[in-house]
Amino acid sequence: MKILNLHISEYKNKMTVEYNSFEKKNMSENKNRGDISDCQQNLLDSNQFLFEDSFLRTVLVSFFEAYNPLHIYFLVFFTVLDFFCNISFIVVLSQKELRTSGINLTMIMIALCNFSSVTLNLFDKMLKLLSEETYLRALYNYLENFLNLYVPVMADYLVVQMTFCRVMALYSNSDKWKGRKVAVTISAVLWIFIGMLSSAVLEITEIEKTLTGKYAVTIPDEYIENGCIVFRMSLLFYGILFDIVPLLLLFIFFLLILCKLNSFKAHRKKTMGKSSSSGIENSSRLLQVVLIMFFLVKIPSAAVTIFSAVYMIDYYMFVKKWTFQFIEILLTFNASTSFIIYCIMSSQFREIFVRLFVPESVKQRMQSKIMKNSLVVTTRKMAWQ
Repeated sequence: MKILNLHISEYKNKMTVEYNSFEKKNMSENKNRGDISDCQQNLLDSNQFLFEDSFLRTVLVSFFEAYNPLHIYFLVFFTVLDFFCNISFIVVLSQKELRTSGINLTMIMIALCNFSSVTLNLFDKMLKLLSEETYLRALYNYLENFLNLYVPVMADYLVVQMTFCRVMALYSNSDKWKGRKVAVTISAVLWIFIGMLSSAVLEITEIEKTLTGKYAVTIPDEYIENGCIVFRMSLLFYGILFDIVPLLLLFIFFLLILCKLNSFKAHRKKTMGKSSSSGIENSSRLLQVVLIMFFLVKIPSAAVTIFSAVYMIDYYMFVKKWTFQFIEILLTFNASTSFIIYCIMSSQFREIFVRLFVPESVKQRMQSKIMKNSLVVTTRKMAWQ
């Protein structure tokens, strides 16, 4: 969550990241003035475990020293993959054959959110390299904090909406939950509700002119008074509402889908004596795979978010440097997983994708190869008869 990285580096006049300086600050008698180092009175790592020559520190340092030069290459690869996958995803799902489905319409909005998130992150990195710390740059960062919170959270809640509609379709036997009207109505409510909640992040940040004459996005002093109680509660609120709640809802819906699919299997086996798959089961299985990937990516991110809200100084001093790149790669990779899953599991999606993006000469070669393979298989079957 971008709110957890609110340019803390700009607080060099308020926060010293060295452990000894933090201890000296805690022993100071002047506690009236707000200071971000007051956000946590006692460090979890009070014996400086990660700063000593421990086995864990040696392993972590060795791993990240080996991985760090490769991180930029992984990041560039997944960013390019995200652009291709999400643009292709939107184009394919917008076709007449697919856009009538409520799930596909929701997936288009999720792809738009993923594409926007990747674009914002890429633009932010380019801006850091090319732009000086002017007021316009700080204003962009101020608005970007809101967008980087709003857009990814909206994508998460759209996944919740999609899963909820599938559960209702399974348990009510009503086609209205699979249609576009319900999807548009629920998503419109979510866009407004999540947008209003996310806009509150603009209140806990401000543009400030530093001692060097540069501009930066910082946290107002009133939010870091009294042990940063307001700022920490804000982070905890966002962490629970935007990370934990979607995970809990999706887990409940996931279990409901599994129960209904098992019920379908048992009923069909009892009445028909075979285990052929129905259309609603196939789409539900596709949704299950999407949810599993969502859990694998979002659970580590949610854990880090909650930890950073409760143990803020520990997070920035000890944990962030070990987890930031890992979480960044996970979230970047997750932006392209839906497209890959659809390509693997949906034959109709593959057919439309090939029709739109594969050149005619390549399609003819593919068809010729498929015909040859089918002819070989048929010949072998006839020979064994």
